[in-house]
Amino acid sequence: MLYIVKDPSKYAAEKAAGHDIIEQVHQVRTAARLERDGEGKNFRALEGTASGPCLILGTGPSHTKLPAGIKVPVFGINRAAAWHPVDWWVAHDQWTLRWADRVPKHIPLLTFACNWLKDDYKAVRDSGRPVWFYDIYPDPTAHKKRPLYWNASTLGLLLDMTIRMGYGPIYTLGTDMTEGGYANDVLSHDDLILSHRELRKKMDFMFTEDQVPKWNPNGTKVLDLSGGNLKAEKGDWKKAMRDLT
Repeated sequence: MLYIVKDPSKYAAEKAAGHDIIEQVHQVRTAARLERDGEGKNFRALEGTASGPCLILGTGPSHTKLPAGIKVPVFGINRAAAWHPVDWWVAHDQWTLRWADRVPKHIPLLTFACNWLKDDYKAVRDSGRPVWFYDIYPDPTAHKKRPLYWNASTLGLLLDMTIRMGYGPIYTLGTDMTEGGYANDVLSHDDLILSHRELRKKMDFMFTEDQVPKWNPNGTKVLDLSGGNLKAEKGDWKKAMRDLT
């Protein structure tokens, strides 16, 4: 749990129990602010800089189908960036930052601006890797600074990000949205099942008719290769391999 308090010294017991204690004066950090402070770069600078297909690689069971010889940019979510060759490491939850020593140091990290405040960010800082920060909001179209679409999933914001960068079609693999087949060293088995059950609901909602324009206003193709429950259009494997390899 994250505590934002005026006097962190009064929360020693909570800190000892593993909770994050942040002094209230430091609670607000945006990607733009961190860029001004020299901590990293603002993801907004990446918008419109790319074209052609890309691959989003999750940690679902189908990640094992990833073939060798991928020639397009690969965005690895969480530990997928440690398991496979990727071009970008995308880690939103603070505990996933602990993998900084397992992801090659030259791979840039895309992460939530507020993670800069978390204890686990030390592993990222120690790795010396390039860092790009982003901001989030449930409806980017309703916010003047256009943060990324937020539905409480890294995959959700990453779909918005890759579309804004200019990629298309966007392929996904390891994004099975199943309750089993995932590995996690933080959650118990039962909690992991519950977590993925809730994640699937959030992703289903993201693909509803009223939500899609908030993150995919121009109808960029999103093609899922996982063979699971993601509501995206199912991609043809042979055609995808022609695009990706």
